[in-house]
Formats: sequence, structure tokens, C-alpha cells
Amino acid sequence: MNFQLSIFNSSEKGVSLIITFFILVIILAVVLSISIILYSEIKIIRNIGDSVVAFYAADSGVEKTLYYDRKAVPEGATGSKRGVCNLCNACPSDECLNCVVPDTDGCDIKNCEDCAITFNTILADSPKKTYSVKAVVSQITSPINPSVKFSNLRIYSKGSYTGVVGANEVKRAIQLDVQKDETKNTLPDINNAFINFKTQEFGYDIFISADINAHGHGVKSVTAHIYSSNYDNPNVPLLPVSGIFSDGTYTATVSGLDAGIYSADITVCDKNIPSKCYTQTNIPGI
Repeated sequence: MNFQLSIFNSSEKGVSLIITFFILVIILAVVLSISIILYSEIKIIRNIGDSVVAFYAADSGVEKTLYYDRKAVPEGATGSKRGVCNLCNACPSDECLNCVVPDTDGCDIKNCEDCAITFNTILADSPKKTYSVKAVVSQITSPINPSVKFSNLRIYSKGSYTGVVGANEVKRAIQLDVQKDETKNTLPDINNAFINFKTQEFGYDIFISADINAHGHGVKSVTAHIYSSNYDNPNVPLLPVSGIFSDGTYTATVSGLDAGIYSADITVCDKNIPSKCYTQTNIPGI
């Protein structure tokens, strides 16, 4: 009887040890899993932080390029009047490292039209934080109106950040396109303008026509000044054939005029602020 009881007690102890072992294994697995998850989360959070720092470093490169494009415009600049081609001269050498502007016609500081400028900047040595910039200036035309030209500045800035010694370098890049209207200061054009005289039962009619090109800036008004030795009307409105005040053909008819020798001038004003106007005198008759 005592022998059987001893066997039962030993069996129970063995089962308890096995159960305890499995419980410890489960607890250890849970602890390890939580540790791995926490480590991964901490690493993700650190990477997010490093990415944000690298992104803001890249943004600093964009802001610096835009700043010098506005502030470094030299006197006598033409076209889009950009200062980015003058960046290497205007930016201190310790702030714009390895600054390069190619020696080509399109990179002339007073006529910056076709150029690629590169430079880099070290924001901090420890932890290391830098950015490198490539700024490209090019000319593009409007697909709607080929007479409208834009100066396009494409800024590609790449920021990098190494948070701790031995950590991987994190890089983030930003690309920004900025356009300036090169024809903003251009006067409107008047093309194919003519006046036509027709004899009617009760006098003469004058038909006026002109093709207007405001370079995409909108047409504010088109007026004709018709005059002769005994007639003067300085404000004859020309209306668009299309019905829309935009680039296109404008016409007007003045009726009931006496016989005589008439002349006409046409003035067009665009919708810029302030408005720019152009007058073509002595419109030919046909």
C-alpha cells in the first residue's frame, strides 16, 4: 500500500514539473514577443524621427534656393529676372559648399534661362545633417498660347541625417517646380489690323478688324480712334468675334459717316495690374 502511494506521489510531482516548465516557456515566449515588439516600435519611432529630420533638411535646401532666386537678382537682369544663376556669388562659401554654375550662355547671371546649379550645405557635424541641391532653369511655352513663355525653376533637394554613430544614413528628397511668366511685362500685340470702307445709301460705313494677342493675360479693352478733317471719335469699342474677351479677332462697324479721308488707331489693354496698353497708329485700309 505504501509502495503504491509513493508511485502516485512521484507521478504527480513529474506532471507538476512538466506543467511548470510549459508555463515558464509560455511566459518566456510572451516576454520575448513583447520585447521584440517594443524594440521594433522603438526602431520605427526612431526611423520616423530621423526621416522627419532628413525631410526638413531637404526643405531647408529648397527654401535657400528660393531665397537667393528672389534676393540675388542682379541689376540689369532680363527675361524672368532670376537670381539663382547668381547664387554662387551671393551665398557665403561656407554655406553653399561646392557651388557650381556652368559657364554657358544660359547661365549668365543677367539672362538666366537654361542652367543647372548645384551646391550642398552641412547643417551639423554631430549628428551629421546635410542637404544637396540641384536647381535647373528652363524655358517652357503654354500649350494653350505658344506666345506665352514661362521660366521654370525645378529644385531637387536631398536631405540626409545620421542620428547616432553606426546608424544608417536616412535620406529624404523634395522636388519643387516654380514658374515665372516671362511675358508678364510684354505689351499686347495687334496683328492683321485693317479698316474697310463701304458706300451705303445713307453715307459710309467703316469696318475695323484686328487680331489681338495679350499673351494669355486677358483682354481688358480694345478701342479704335477714328478721325478725319471733320470727324473725331476717340472711343469706338471693338468686340471679340468669339464673344469672350480673350486673345482673338476683334471687330467694329461705324455707320453713317460722310465722305472723306479717314484714319484709325487701335489701342488694346490687357488685364494685368496695372494694365498694359499698346496702340497701333495709321491702320491701313483695304
